[in-house]
Amino acid sequence: MSYSVLDLFCGAGGLSLGFKMADFDIVGGIDFDQEALDTHKLNFNDGFNYCGDITDLDDEFVLENFDGKVDVIIGGPPCQGFSVANMQQKDIECDDRNKLFYEFIRFVKLLKPKAFVMENVPQILTKDKGHVKEVMMDVMDELGYNVNVKVLLASDYGVPQ
Repeated sequence: MSYSVLDLFCGAGGLSLGFKMADFDIVGGIDFDQEALDTHKLNFNDGFNYCGDITDLDDEFVLENFDGKVDVIIGGPPCQGFSVANMQQKDIECDDRNKLFYEFIRFVKLLKPKAFVMENVPQILTKDKGHVKEVMMDVMDELGYNVNVKVLLASDYGVPQ
């Protein structure tokens, strides 16, 4: 049995590729960058693809298109505001992209997948006294998920970075 995966903030499909290699079925990708989404569509041609602001997809649309069709949600919300490469930004509220993790949460709340994987930079766990981690853990706990948070080193898994 193959599980169906929806990739939020999919980019060109790095996470999707890993899941496809593990025998998951990629049923869609959502991203703001048209060129990245075009690459995702080329590599994972059999699903729903949306290019645009994820906040424009209202709850009714999400449920109509994905309810009961998605076993796993994966994604990497924008990390620029959390990254150590962005030292000038002190507060996550300064950049609207930093709030897009709430969209990841919204999709999980609506679709109640069997599992989810959210990827980001390690600093997302500590920025603003761990606000994002605390929100994620609280909401996912309320939804009944057993969440495991780990910082992984990509090179330990053969990924050059």
